[in-house]
Amino acid sequence: ERGEFDSFKARIFSGRAGIHYGLGKFRESIDYHRASSMWAIRTGQQFEFLAACSGEAVDQMILANYDRALSCAREAYRVACEIGNEYEAVKNMETEALCLNLIGDSAGAEEVAERMLQASEKFGHSTVAPRALLLAGILAQGRAEVRRARDLLERAESMLLESRDWEDLPIVQIELQLLRAQEHAEASLRAVLGIVEESVKTGALTVQLRGCVVLGEILMASEIDNSDYTAVLTDGLGRAGNAGACEDEWRLNYALGVLALRDGDTRGAMIRLSQALRVFRAIADRLIPSHRKFYLETAHAKRLLSRVSQPTD
Repeated sequence: ERGEFDSFKARIFSGRAGIHYGLGKFRESIDYHRASSMWAIRTGQQFEFLAACSGEAVDQMILANYDRALSCAREAYRVACEIGNEYEAVKNMETEALCLNLIGDSAGAEEVAERMLQASEKFGHSTVAPRALLLAGILAQGRAEVRRARDLLERAESMLLESRDWEDLPIVQIELQLLRAQEHAEASLRAVLGIVEESVKTGALTVQLRGCVVLGEILMASEIDNSDYTAVLTDGLGRAGNAGACEDEWRLNYALGVLALRDGDTRGAMIRLSQALRVFRAIADRLIPSHRKFYLETAHAKRLLSRVSQPTD
């Protein structure tokens, strides 16, 4: 960098973006990806440009800027196809499908996920293979296809137990516990709590946030005493808010509100549910009309909107 060689600047900024992502500083990561993109365009480095678009897409998705995330992922996919980099093309299918799923466009997510699953087969046990299985497993779980979801997630876990990816392996294990909680809720809660506590030690914020959201889902679906988990959920909520992870923020507020109602804390519940609604509306308001319509029809949205209409039920 001190040598002021322009040809290295895109890669340098990309490296900084990756470091900030790992630290859970997603806004700063976006700034570095955009700087990388600018220098990649100036120096005519197509691969560096697609890498910057791909990285920004993931950050924007975490910040719940879904339309921007889709735009970046699709641009990265286009460039990857243009330069013949199938591996990078497949990686960006995942981001596109995840965004569509979060928005509520299930059909669109399924179509992209199926293409990704087929395309990933040619890469063997690469990083995209378990991620394709994870994506397919999440979508199968959303369709209540428990057996298929478990099979897909267990296959992904088997691959990742070899690579020990710092982010993908615990995320897959969290999703598996969400499935298993239907039969063994207490055991699943303890398993997810262990993953969350480890993620706090290692600073893996994306893992911590997903784990906290799943803890909340399991607790809301069961009659298990939540006193051992409230502090963990509250910590996750604070970290989500600081990082700008809006989807996780409103879902954790919602879970804490529901649990507060269960404990008879009506005032605390109303505060949490109001905060959940505020963040939810902020996400919906920045979506294009067609995506906003999907988002308002998601199962999570319906639960929230139904609950806040009668918060003391």
